[in-house]
Amino acid sequence: MNSQTRIYILAAIGAAAVAVTILSILGMQGGPQSGTGSQQEIQSSIYGMQGRGYLDLVSQLRARGATVEDGGKMQQDMFTINPNTMLVNRQDMWVFEFESEQDAKDQMSQVSPDGTAVGGRAVHQIGDPHFFEKGSMLVYYEGSDKPTLDLLTSVMGPQVAGKT
Repeated sequence: MNSQTRIYILAAIGAAAVAVTILSILGMQGGPQSGTGSQQEIQSSIYGMQGRGYLDLVSQLRARGATVEDGGKMQQDMFTINPNTMLVNRQDMWVFEFESEQDAKDQMSQVSPDGTAVGGRAVHQIGDPHFFEKGSMLVYYEGSDKPTLDLLTSVMGPQVAGKT
């Protein structure tokens, strides 16, 4: 067997291994609302976009009948980290997952009680601001949809800042 034949064989073996891995991953993901915690952890490690708290939040929202779509990361200057965005029953939300509860509390302490300013800077908004805090996570929702606010309150607890 010459060296060129060996290269072709090794390339074919490598391509087959990649294909098997991809098919295995796709088979484990399931539908948009399915998946066990371990499957969600696999998805998280594959995409590197969400932390455990984000995935728990998605599970809790879906368990209450909500439709949840991941919107990916976005850039902003409100807090020190960029949020994951999601659409919950067609309502936009930003989910900030900090390293610790203390980090979340420190960031939240910069938000004005009415939610219109962070760190003394006005928050550009087109709807009513609502901030929720639970553990190391902050959720920002801008709107006035009562079912959405009730859903967030049931999962995150009462809002900590924003329009009442």
